[in-house]
Amino acid sequence: MLETILNSILALILVLGIIFAFSFFYKKRQKMSSLVEVVAYQTVGQKMAIAVVKIQDELLFLGIGQNDFKLIKKVSIKDRYKSEIVIKGGE
Repeated sequence: MLETILNSILALILVLGIIFAFSFFYKKRQKMSSLVEVVAYQTVGQKMAIAVVKIQDELLFLGIGQNDFKLIKKVSIKDRYKSEIVIKGGE
């Protein structure tokens, strides 16, 4: 009986280890393949928001309404030090 319990526990540990390994590699792969990243999102009022979206080497500042969105400003990440815009945690 003790042998059966130990085998069950070892099998459970093995299965949990496999699940953890797959989730780790999936997250890593998903991060690498992401072309669009939402850097910041802030609601401004009811059904309105402002979002900062990173696409490759550009930051897009978007005004988001109930039925549409508008580009407010586009900033190249390479030029961010020349710009007056400062983003916390940016690259």
